[in-house]
Amino acid sequence: MHRRDTSSERLCKVYRIEDTKAAHGGKRANGGKYERIFVIGDGGNDFCPCKLLTENDVIFPRKGYRLIKKLERLSKSGDEEPVLASIVPWEDGEDLLASFKQVAGLR
Repeated sequence: MHRRDTSSERLCKVYRIEDTKAAHGGKRANGGKYERIFVIGDGGNDFCPCKLLTENDVIFPRKGYRLIKKLERLSKSGDEEPVLASIVPWEDGEDLLASFKQVAGLR
């Protein structure tokens, strides 16, 4: 899926997700298991990590930007494997924070 390029490796969200899970054997630093992963994005390059997510995870795409447009095209086309994570669009920082709190059960 991805070619490792050491100059951009630190910036790629796919590598960050894979490396974090691998470094801890799928467990958080406190010993608990990763229950959910949240990906917040707006650009087209945020699409790749979305394909790694499971039905337990959540994607927060910014309304009107490339990521949500890609996700919408994917759901309509049916040509590729669907993204399994829940999708919660947001418009601005306040909207994102409120949605995040609601999804994470922090209210």
